[in-house]
Formats: sequence, structure tokens, C-alpha cells
Amino acid sequence: MLDRDAGTDYAFSILWRTAMTIRTLISMLLGTCLLVWGCDTKTKNVDSCGDDFLDPGEECDGDAMTAATCADLGYYGQEGVLTCRSDCTFNLAVCTGGRCGDGAIQTVHGEQCDGVNLADTSCSELGLGGGVLGCKDVCRWDVSLCELTAECGDLVAASPFEPCDGTDLDDETCTSLGFYGGVLGCNSECTAFDTSGCTNCGNDSVDDEEVCDGLDLNGQTCFSQGFVSGTLVCNAGCSEFFTGGCTMCGNGAIDGGETCDGADMNGQSCVSQGWYGGTLSCSTDCQAFDDTSCVLAGRCGDGVIQGNYGETCDGSNLNGHTCVTQGFVSGSLACNPACTGFVTSTCTMCGNGMIDESETCDGSNLNGQTCVTRGFASGLLTCNSGCTGFVTSTCTMNYQSQNIGTMVYVAAGTFQRDTMGPNLSIVSAFRISQYEITRAQWMAVTGWLDPSDPSVSGGMSDPVQSVSWYRVVAFCNKLSLLEGVDASLLSHRCRF
Repeated sequence: MLDRDAGTDYAFSILWRTAMTIRTLISMLLGTCLLVWGCDTKTKNVDSCGDDFLDPGEECDGDAMTAATCADLGYYGQEGVLTCRSDCTFNLAVCTGGRCGDGAIQTVHGEQCDGVNLADTSCSELGLGGGVLGCKDVCRWDVSLCELTAECGDLVAASPFEPCDGTDLDDETCTSLGFYGGVLGCNSECTAFDTSGCTNCGNDSVDDEEVCDGLDLNGQTCFSQGFVSGTLVCNAGCSEFFTGGCTMCGNGAIDGGETCDGADMNGQSCVSQGWYGGTLSCSTDCQAFDDTSCVLAGRCGDGVIQGNYGETCDGSNLNGHTCVTQGFVSGSLACNPACTGFVTSTCTMCGNGMIDESETCDGSNLNGQTCVTRGFASGLLTCNSGCTGFVTSTCTMNYQSQNIGTMVYVAAGTFQRDTMGPNLSIVSAFRISQYEITRAQWMAVTGWLDPSDPSVSGGMSDPVQSVSWYRVVAFCNKLSLLEGVDASLLSHRCRF
């Protein structure tokens, strides 16, 4: 049995917990009603989903997106490209890993709770006595309604008991605490923020322990740093100056990285730079010579012929001269590197109709050569444009007979006579009439009567008929004589 005071305290505790539970349920119910009422309110638009324009209530519309990635929507992972569905909502099938706010606790991503999902945890289980445990929007414990002081080291900032705890900074940052930037921390006792990682570097104002800050160089210049001129810069940490833009140029002495300085030309002059005269000077940054005065005097290679310095030509300026003026027929005249004379190695006598040194032929002068002497049967031999060789593209191995027309050249070779493997025939090169021998050609070559059957022939241009092998051989021999073949070569074979 409990005494009266203990029973009263126990009853009060039960009533207090019940009241807190009812208050939580009423808050959730009220929030749900407001959400339903708010969602029921719609904005009417002339243009709606499908017009590629974001209207009120639309997550997206075509290419118009309120978010570019799943991470923008709070998801922890993504597999594929986030796109918009036809109903102007995101296709979340590519978003993976869950997110804070989906009601599921992703501990791998540091979530302690998610909405009303407290993982069956209470203030008492966290060692904070009675009260109502809640969940923050960032899925971390909200212990503001717990009864007891929080425990340092549990990585839960139990405000107002703890301003921070480990990595839980209760949404505070260096910027929210008045600094320009940096990384905020929590001290080991969870009693205050550690601002040693915070900084005001970057606000363009020199603060405590800063040497400079952005554009604020604290009155310093390249000159005050021991240089002659240039641009002084503050480093990214506001701890020292960067003097890479400072220079000693202008002190009249050549320092490291300088080509010249003032009147000190390091022993160089217009003449040593290849010009004929003038006064060499130094550029304002001491990095190069200023040859403006030298250019006026000129030099070989400037394209201007300085005759008083012995120039005959200069680059492409040949003073009107060509291969022809130099006694050649054609070609490309050039100027020598010293500008003192012409280079005629590319000039030529080709084109004068005479075969000169190094020429094989010249125009129509083929030096007695023809297609036949070049190993062909007929055709028109020509000379190439450089007079260095013959053009045989119009030469042919075909023979043009005055009696029967073109006789096509057939190269030597081997052919299979039948289906038997060993039965191969080797045939030497020969020529054959491009078309069949006509009745008219037969009579013209042989002087014999036409042996053809008129009943199956339509005219004298038809192929000749009823000819024996021996008469064919006789036809070939007669044709050979007409074509000028030596009669001693005639036999039972044709000589073409």
C-alpha cells in the first residue's frame, strides 16, 4: 500500500503524462485538419499542367523544374535523371536512399528520428527524465520538452540545457554567430560553441590578428614591401601578402626574370637583333625589347627591299622578277635567306618544246616515243606538265584493226577446263574482236562468198555463219596479211 503523499505524487505523474499525450494528439489532429483544408484550396489558372510553365501547386512542368536533382528534394541517393511526369509532379522513381521527412529513420545518414517516428524512444530512455520527446525538422532529437538536463556526449543538443553537443550545433553556424565564415565547433563540456575555426577573413576589413583582408591591404603596397612597382595582393588566409605581382622593373638594373630595365639593354642593340640600325629601348614591364626605332631602319625579312644595304629581294617581294625574267620558261622564283639574290631551283625550261637537261619530253616533243614503244598496242602518248615523264593513260593494249575494228587484249592466265581438279589450261595472251565477225567483214577479208544461211540472217551486219575451223584459220591469216603481219609467221594460228 502507498501512503497518501506517495499516492498523490504518483497520480499527479500519471495525470501529467496523460495530459501531455492528449496535447500531442490534439496538435497532430489540428495540423492534419489544417493541411487538408490548405490542400483543398486550389488556384485556377488559364494555362495549367503541360504548358512548360510553373503554375502554383506544380512541382514541375516539362523542362521547368523546381529542383534539378534528388538531393535538392532532400533524398540521399539518385539512380538516373530526375524528370517531370505528365501530371506535373516529379518522377521520384530515380530517387533512392530515403530522405529526412519520409517517416523512416535512416541511421546510416545520421537520422535519430523522423517526424512522429521516434523509434519507441522517450525522454526517460535518453536519461532526461519525464516529458515529451520530439523530433526536429533535421531528424534529430528535440529534447526541449524533456524534464531533466541533457547529457553531454550523446550528440544531441538539448537546448536550453546544452547549446551544442558534438556535431549537433542546434542549426548554428559561424555566420549566425556574427563571423564571416569558417567551421563552428562545440567545446568538450557542451557548454559553449568553439569559434576557433570561425574567421572574419574575406570581409575586406582587417580584423584582429589579420595582416590584410581582400582589398584591405592595411596601407601596404609593393613599394612598401621593398619593390619598385606592381600590384600587391592579400593571400586567401589573410595572413600574409602575395608579392608575385610586384616587380623591381624601373630601377635601371636587370633583376631576375627581366629582359632589360630602363637604359640597361643587357648588351643588346638594334643591330644585334638583326636590324640595320636604330635605337633599341626597353618595354615598360622590363619583359621585352621595344624595337620601334629599329623597324624604321629595316632588315632582311621585313618584306621591304633595302637596296642601300645590298638587298635584291626580300621574302615574297621579288621586285617584279620571275622565272621568265631570269631566262626560264616557267616555275616559281624565290628570294634567298640573305635577301641578296634569287633561288631558281624551282624554275624550269619545261614548255619550250625542246628536251633540256633533266627532261624526258617537252610538250609535243616525245623524243621519238609512242604508246607502242612504251609497250602498248595503240593510243596517244603525251608528256606530263613537268616534262619529267610520259602520260600513258590514253595508251591501251587493245589493237585497232582497220578491217574489223577494236581487238580487245586478254592477258595470259590459267583456267579450269571442267570439274576435274587437274584439268587446267594455260593460255598465252591474245586479242579477240570486240564484236562477232559480220558477214560483210568475212567477205571483205577473205574475198569468198558468204557461207551464211539467208533464211536465218537479217542482213550483212549479222554474224557470219556456217564457218569451219580451217576457214577460220584462213580468215585469220588473210586478216594478218592485211594488217601487215610478216607472212613467215602465218600458220594454223592467228598472230594477234
